[in-house]
Amino acid sequence: MDLQQIKYFLLVMKCSSFTEAARQAYTTQPNISKNISSLEQRLGCRLFTRTRSGVEPTREAILLEKKLSVLLLQFDSVLSSLESREAPYEYLQVGFCENMSLTSVAPDFFQFFREIESLNDIRFVLHCLPPKQLTSDIISGKLDLAFLYSTYPIAEPEISVLPLTRFKPRIYYSDKHELAREEHVTVESFRSSRFVKVRGNGYNPLADLPYAPSDVVLVDSLSDINLYVETGTCVTVLGPSQNIADRQGIHYLEIATSPRDVGADAVWRKGNENPALIRTLPYLLKRTG
Repeated sequence: MDLQQIKYFLLVMKCSSFTEAARQAYTTQPNISKNISSLEQRLGCRLFTRTRSGVEPTREAILLEKKLSVLLLQFDSVLSSLESREAPYEYLQVGFCENMSLTSVAPDFFQFFREIESLNDIRFVLHCLPPKQLTSDIISGKLDLAFLYSTYPIAEPEISVLPLTRFKPRIYYSDKHELAREEHVTVESFRSSRFVKVRGNGYNPLADLPYAPSDVVLVDSLSDINLYVETGTCVTVLGPSQNIADRQGIHYLEIATSPRDVGADAVWRKGNENPALIRTLPYLLKRTG
């Protein structure tokens, strides 16, 4: 489950309407429906039933909202602990790439800064956005710091890029896939499998394979990839920083022969004079070596 799905789910719960949730999220109703459908596929249950006036949550949706509320309170507690009661706090606008794995990037990041006493008066404000929007907001100054996939090209000279994690690409497949029943699965085992990838984002993850797949499905977003893989229809090639990596029932094989590594990067605009960023960067740089 990623930040975008959580955001849309809670909006639908609040509005009792996909259309109104889309309006408040500045997106389209089909995009809300697609994300909710993907979430239902992930959980294996229906979350909403349609009515004449909108939608009504199922019992599962009500339970999910309660669990998410607890998690969000815990997350907010971590952020609130960075606030000093004796002095005004500073704001650091932080962006995360949509569909980035929260368990592999976000908690580690905030836990690290939570332990630094000299940064306790900084309040982090989170944003979940597409990579292109993150880059644009970094340049415009709307965001101070952002976390992107290393596979997203950064050509702007005014943006600094700091590698955070690097791993070999992986083939991901569901326990519903036919090869999940095999005892000894290798990268070569997937040669005749159907692969899925996002169309035209400048990076072709399938190029990391030691062969060229003959059957490839092109989709518009990573959420679509999750759906294809979880149902066992396709397999994909991604890095461990993407949120499919921590889903139940998903297996992976590292492509050890890949000529490149993939992961997550921290980016910020050179010359950004936000005191919170200026104070934060030395610790981030030190942490990554």
